[in-house]
Amino acid sequence: MDRWLVYGTVGDAFSKSTQHQGAFFLGAKDIDGLAYGGGVEWAFAPSWSAKIEYLRLDFGHPNIFSPLNVINVRNDMRDMNVVRIGLNYKFGDPGWGKGPVSAKY
Repeated sequence: MDRWLVYGTVGDAFSKSTQHQGAFFLGAKDIDGLAYGGGVEWAFAPSWSAKIEYLRLDFGHPNIFSPLNVINVRNDMRDMNVVRIGLNYKFGDPGWGKGPVSAKY
């Protein structure tokens, strides 16, 4: 079990939302939300690990206003779900259980 890492994460999520009606630009807004999720990582060799993680980005129901503030558009972009699979290589790692290399003169 010493080669497994189970983790959770939480933080801010940022996005820019734009609204177009045909060729007309209705407006844009920077949107702030919440990102949360977790994952698991497995070190299968001294310098290699593989991971899978899930993130949910929650932006609520932001409104977008036109430049003239004539049209108020409700944006239905509430959330995004992201699954990432990765392969990692750690540079300069001499191997498991072998701390840093030191030299004596």
